[in-house]
Amino acid sequence: MKNVALSLVICLGALGAGSGCSVLSNEEIPYDVPPQEVLQDISQALSGLSGTFPTVDCTASASLCSMAGTPPASATITCDTSATTPGKSACALHYDLTIHQTINLSQEANFPTAVTDSPAISLVTLDDVGYWAGPAEMLNVATPPLDIYIGGMTATAPTDSGVQQLGTIGSIPPGTAPSTAPDCTKGAATSMSTACDLQLTPTGTQVFETLAKTFQTPFNIIVVGHLTVNGGEPVPQGKVDLFLQPQIGFHL
Repeated sequence: MKNVALSLVICLGALGAGSGCSVLSNEEIPYDVPPQEVLQDISQALSGLSGTFPTVDCTASASLCSMAGTPPASATITCDTSATTPGKSACALHYDLTIHQTINLSQEANFPTAVTDSPAISLVTLDDVGYWAGPAEMLNVATPPLDIYIGGMTATAPTDSGVQQLGTIGSIPPGTAPSTAPDCTKGAATSMSTACDLQLTPTGTQVFETLAKTFQTPFNIIVVGHLTVNGGEPVPQGKVDLFLQPQIGFHL
């Protein structure tokens, strides 16, 4: 991002007796927030489950899903409409991935002193949010679409007060990095230089800008995904590891 300084000079000499000028200044201070890592070990979250999820026909009774195993507290097994056999029901494993990462702008590296020293901030603009795979991104199944939310410092779930969706990262194939258009235009996103651009929602952008304006107060990015595993499919193993980097402008 470029440093932008705008000045508007209004000269009043022709509007009446006397003359005079006033200068209104609006300076933008760009700031690339250090990359924020969101990481969750799915193997640990689903400890006790591995290999292939068993195929259990529960058409007669949902209680038959007990044969599929005992899930950890973070997951559930339910009797769902069969994904492969019309008119039948089969047991399915469900796991909700939820990660929150706190951003404290005033404590981040190289935060602009011009912003901390300014008596007032007129507004903040969120210009972009880049994302890419971290070194531990190695899930054995495709990730579900990952919804990115923004909320205050006490918000840890998308249902919390004031939380708004900022965007969605599309499903990532197993063992690979994000690469889906229109977000990703440089191939597989494995570093800052090949980052994808999150397609931002207007409401989420507005909440981010409002929270960033009071930069002394931390706020949270929340990542949510819903995994469903049907009979005969592999139980998810590995880690979800992504970096998010907001690029913002402070207007003084």
